[in-house]
Amino acid sequence: MYTPGELIVAHGESGRDVFFILEGRARVTLFSENGREIFYGDRGPGDIIGEVSAIDGKARSASVVALEATRAARLPAPAFRRLVTDHPDFSWALLEHLSSGIRHMTDRVYEFSTLVVRRRLILELLRRADDRDESTSRVFIDPAPTHFELAASIRPC
Repeated sequence: MYTPGELIVAHGESGRDVFFILEGRARVTLFSENGREIFYGDRGPGDIIGEVSAIDGKARSASVVALEATRAARLPAPAFRRLVTDHPDFSWALLEHLSSGIRHMTDRVYEFSTLVVRRRLILELLRRADDRDESTSRVFIDPAPTHFELAASIRPC
């Protein structure tokens, strides 16, 4: 169990374990050289973190911090590799997950390279607005992001 603000994975560390979030929410983030936080996304129940290091054997590519009380299952890298090798359905789900991440990052690079801040803000709010109330056509963002969180998600390093 991780408490709010507790580091689950630290950028640059050598750990290779994979984590499956069972409860709670965690934030994937990095800090630029000048100390600005760069927000990559939040993870919740059913999400996986740490898989890239388990696959390529390199240092962690980002930090992950618990946003609220978070329970995660830890799977050592050798067991993760056996799971990938022995279970093709899991392997395919992992490929879909990694492909989704690549598409997301491609979209973000495009946005940072071509769009003004106002347009990036609109896109970020639309990304966060998942829940629709069909009876009123209203869209909700819950939890509401802080100004700092929005700025960290739409500004380039």
